[in-house]
Amino acid sequence: MIAGFKEVQDRAVAVSKQNAESAFALVDKITKAQNFQEILTLQTRFAQDQMQAVAAQTQVFHKLIGDAVQNAGRP
Repeated sequence: MIAGFKEVQDRAVAVSKQNAESAFALVDKITKAQNFQEILTLQTRFAQDQMQAVAAQTQVFHKLIGDAVQNAGRP
């Protein structure tokens, strides 16, 4: 059981790092933007990409947690 939840924890750390890197990349792009419209475009793309990432991450976590719970009763 612990191994299954360790996998969930490891995945959560990886997802957190990935999300932080995405946010830092956005900040870098914004600092190089030429005008306000470009900033809005960057933010819109970032929001769309993050929504897709959250959907995918949720599916992965759902599966990992389901697998961990199913395997909890096994020796």
